[in-house]
Amino acid sequence: MLSETQIYDEVQKHVAWCREIGKKGALIPKRAIVVDTTEHGILSGFRLHAERVLVGRAYPHYYLMPQRTVFKPEPKKFNGESFYVEIKGYGANGRHLYAMHHCEGDLFYGMYLEHARREFNLLKSVQNVGRVHLPLALLYFSHEEFTRQAFRGLASRAFNKTFSKSKEEIPKELGRTEIETAKKLFAIYQHQGLESALNLLRPYCSEYNYRMFDEFSTVKNPAGYLIRAARCPFRITDSQKGLLKSDLEEAAYMAGQTYARMITQGILHLVPSEGNITFAGELMDMEDAVTVDNLTEIRKSWQFMSQQFRDEKTDTFNAYLSLTLGRHFLGAFTSAFIEGTGLGDTPNEVASRVIERHETSLRPLLQERI
Repeated sequence: MLSETQIYDEVQKHVAWCREIGKKGALIPKRAIVVDTTEHGILSGFRLHAERVLVGRAYPHYYLMPQRTVFKPEPKKFNGESFYVEIKGYGANGRHLYAMHHCEGDLFYGMYLEHARREFNLLKSVQNVGRVHLPLALLYFSHEEFTRQAFRGLASRAFNKTFSKSKEEIPKELGRTEIETAKKLFAIYQHQGLESALNLLRPYCSEYNYRMFDEFSTVKNPAGYLIRAARCPFRITDSQKGLLKSDLEEAAYMAGQTYARMITQGILHLVPSEGNITFAGELMDMEDAVTVDNLTEIRKSWQFMSQQFRDEKTDTFNAYLSLTLGRHFLGAFTSAFIEGTGLGDTPNEVASRVIERHETSLRPLLQERI
C-alpha cells in the first residue's frame, strides 16, 4: 500500500497536471449552512449553524469527466494521520449544480441533502469498523442560490444545439444569452410558479430533454453537500503511472476486510467497486451503503442493476449480490477484494455467506424475482 509520502507526491503531480491543462481548481462561492458536524469538523472550522462559503482551490481526482467530488490538495492531520478534505455534492468540478437532470436519484453533479445526510450518518456509524473516510460536516445550500443555479443549468441546455431544436428559435424576449434567460425564468418562477417558467422554455428544447422538465419539480427539495476526509483522494481504478500492482491489490484486500466487518455490523455496501476504493485501502461512498433491514433501498439497487446488466443473471437476490462482488465492479482487483473479506473464494460464495448471516432480515428478498 502507498505511504503518506507517496500519496502526497501523487497529489502534487495531479495538481500540476490539472494546472498544465488549464484546470486551475478555483471554487465558485456558494453559500451554505452547517446543519451537522463532528469533532473533527469543528476543528476544521465547521461549527453547527454557521454559514460557510468555500474558497480556495479544489480538484477532482480524475479530470477527463465532470464529477461531484473535489478535494483540497493540502493534507490535514487527524488522529496522527494525513487526510485530504473532500467536498462531495458541490457541483461539476466544484462549479455548476444542475437540478434539471439526475444521476442515479441524485442531482446531476450534486446531492440532495437527504442523500448527503445518509452518507454522513453511515460514515459516523462505521468509524471503528474498518478503513473509511472521516465525516467532517454536512451543509445545506442557500435554496434561493441553488434554484438560480438550477435555472442556469436548464437555460444552458436550451442554448446548446445538441439539446435544443434551434438556438435561433428562442425568442429575444426570453434573453439573448443563457444567463439572461435563466434570470427571466427565475423571476417568472418566483411570481407565477414553476410550471409557468417551464412551459415558457419547453417549446424550444428537443424531445431529448422532456424528461428533464418532468424531473425539474425536484428543485423544491433541499440540496447540500458533504465534507469528508480521505487518506487518499485517488481510487484504484484511476490511471496513475509508476504504481505497483501489488500496492493496489493490497488496497483492494483491505477494502474487502472493511466490507466483511460492515456485514458483521449489519451494514451492506451495495457498490463495492474499484471506483469506491482508494489507494489507501479505504472503502468509500457510504451513500451506497444501507443497513440489511433497509429492504426498500436494497430492492432499488437490485432493480437498477438488473436494468443496467440485462445480459447478466440477476433474477435472484444471490445472483444480484454476486454481480456487485464480481469483475463488472471490481475488475482486476476482484480476487484481492474477495480474499480480503475472508467469507469465501468466489463472489458467489461471499454472497451466500452474507445472506446466511442476515437471512432473517433478507428473507423477503430471497423469495422475490426481478
